[in-house]
Amino acid sequence: KEEDKNNKNKSKKKKKKDGKTWGVETRDNDRFADEEGEFDEEWKEYNESGNWGNLSTTDVVIAIVVLFLSGCGIVVLFFFVFRGDDRSSSMAVAVVGPTMAPTLTEAARRDEGFRLIKSLSPEISFPDTPDGLLPPPSNTASTTSTTTASSSSTPQQRAAKWILWQDDTPVTSEFFLFRYALATIFYSTSGVDWYVNVNWLTPEDTCNWSGIVCSYGELIDIDLSDINMVGPIPPEIGLLYRVKIFRLMDNKLTGNIPYAHFAQVDDLTTLRLDNNPGLVGQLSLDLLKNGNMYQFTAGGTGLTGDVPLAYCYLPFLTVECTIINCGCCDANMCA
Repeated sequence: KEEDKNNKNKSKKKKKKDGKTWGVETRDNDRFADEEGEFDEEWKEYNESGNWGNLSTTDVVIAIVVLFLSGCGIVVLFFFVFRGDDRSSSMAVAVVGPTMAPTLTEAARRDEGFRLIKSLSPEISFPDTPDGLLPPPSNTASTTSTTTASSSSTPQQRAAKWILWQDDTPVTSEFFLFRYALATIFYSTSGVDWYVNVNWLTPEDTCNWSGIVCSYGELIDIDLSDINMVGPIPPEIGLLYRVKIFRLMDNKLTGNIPYAHFAQVDDLTTLRLDNNPGLVGQLSLDLLKNGNMYQFTAGGTGLTGDVPLAYCYLPFLTVECTIINCGCCDANMCA
């Protein structure tokens, strides 16, 4: 009896000790105990520290490989999905042949574009419909050329004919305006005779036309210097409202400078017209109305009269002091 009593006391002490060490978790996790009621050492370590042993090098390598293969699978999946979309789009475009009859959408585009062009060039006399821009049926062969048109047509009419009948730029795109303006410049200054006119009046992206500089898809710089431009600067140049720099020096431009239309180019900071003896008239304050002008150079031109005082505050100014009166010009401002 004494021996049984001692064994019961030992059992109570053991349970008390276990209860103090493990608390309620001991009862909740009895499934991890062995036949003798002793806890598995790995489970005990996890329950005390929260860590289930240490990962081996093999485990780490396997995990890295699995993650890498999963990433590669995702990349390949996206690649095939988007490539598939591109191929579908290309095929959809390819079935539209150039000899197909105009669709209603194309006719509607021409009508909408024609109304827009007439509103942008109100001083120009246009026919009543886009069809009036085309030559008579007996001379239909000329419609395939971007550089041939009746000598009586204005640059604006020829530019309208090109963008409405030979170009497919959406009317809702700002590049519809840009391409129309550039086409007008092309026809106004004998673009067919320029030294360099790569991609002009072609379906190529406007940013790929020679002399056109874009940044992130926006037209910001036009450099048409020394390419044999002959003729007046058309007022449609004001439609190029995102351009910051015009370089038109060393050409054969003629007539008056369209100051008010240059002022419509909100971001314009630099206008270089040097060495165009055919440019005449007087300087106008209209050029400075956009408030962003930084540089104006007109040395070697036929400008006459007085330089308005406001021009003297430009950081860079160059004029032909031999024929123009510039009270604020120093030697550096005179060409």
